[in-house]
Amino acid sequence: MLDKTGLIGSFFGLTKFFFISITYLKRNKK
Repeated sequence: MLDKTGLIGSFFGLTKFFFISITYLKRNKK
């Protein structure tokens, strides 16, 4: 059985990293 807290934590960590990389790319395009 998967640990829900660990799964949610890793999910939020990935989303955070995803948004940071997107903002970084948008900043570089200008």
